[in-house]
Amino acid sequence: VLRGEVTCPTYDSAARTGAPVLQAASVRGEDSLTLFVLNREPGGAPATLDVVLRGFGRFTHATHTVLRHDDLKA
Repeated sequence: VLRGEVTCPTYDSAARTGAPVLQAASVRGEDSLTLFVLNREPGGAPATLDVVLRGFGRFTHATHTVLRHDDLKA
């Protein structure tokens, strides 16, 4: 797991004040880098994601997969 820095808006919930809307983790494989990003925006609004990668050289292939459901508590 790599160190990542996420800057994003926050929201308040019953359990926590100032919870970040985005949560992220990254894992470096032998010849790959995988980012896992969770959008926890309570209203389900889409989020914009800008990623800055340093120290990895040039990437030649990128894909993304979106998992979603209309019911955020599903």
